[in-house]
Amino acid sequence: MVLLAALATAFTACAPGSYEDRFSDYATGIVEKKREARSAAWQHHQIRGEDALDYANNRTYIVIKGDATVRLSKFSQSQKVSKGEFNVQAKSSFDMGSVVAVSPDGYFLTAAHCVGDSPLTVVLFGSKQKPVTSKARVVWQGGPGGPDIALIHAPVKPYAFFPILPMSEVKVGTHIFTSGMGGGKQGKSGGTILKVKPPRSRPSGATWVEFTHDAPLLHGDSGGPVVDAEGWFMGLNSTGGIQYIPMIGNPFIRSYRSTAYGPDGEWIRSLIREDRKKHRRG
Repeated sequence: MVLLAALATAFTACAPGSYEDRFSDYATGIVEKKREARSAAWQHHQIRGEDALDYANNRTYIVIKGDATVRLSKFSQSQKVSKGEFNVQAKSSFDMGSVVAVSPDGYFLTAAHCVGDSPLTVVLFGSKQKPVTSKARVVWQGGPGGPDIALIHAPVKPYAFFPILPMSEVKVGTHIFTSGMGGGKQGKSGGTILKVKPPRSRPSGATWVEFTHDAPLLHGDSGGPVVDAEGWFMGLNSTGGIQYIPMIGNPFIRSYRSTAYGPDGEWIRSLIREDRKKHRRG
């Protein structure tokens, strides 16, 4: 008799330079294929005149944490989206994650663990827009016991930005898709919301809802958006994980679980208003 035990592994989806040491090549390959299959269902869905996946990609960008210099090496441009390649030169290790545009004047949401105390650089790719890079600063970030959410600002104009869905509309059973820089390239995934915890708040004004979905994620997807069928930003991805059964040879992956945080839209807008006033006075 062979006894099989189901095990779970979880990871924060903000990617240090390499992720294979924590997530095997085999499992990564399985997740990449699953991501492609899950996102295929959204390929012909339209949101406000755009293909759904392009809609998300044109509002999702890259954040690099660390003392790094980013140089764009080349880019190509079509009617729908611009794509490019870039080189990162750093004096020490760096992390790469995803950021979500939530205003026309350079305010972005990302995961707090993709920010920390290190210098930040954002890299923007978007429809009809040449890729640009910019240093960014932290406006607000969650600390220990708080949400894995950070608001940052860079002096850039994103191609487009997401509207934030009211927290009360984040519900179990909602079909969602995601965008992010998992595996070092822009990718998509899809799934369903499985669990929603009651909203939480702090005296500082921070208000958020935590939820679980089954869209497969890779390292680098942290900070990327969870989006509903109407194009609303529901939350940002924080951690991903898989449940698998060890077997002789290749393991059998049984399920995917990812954690996301949905910030209260009015709270985020208030942070942006206060920051705009502060820097206009400065």
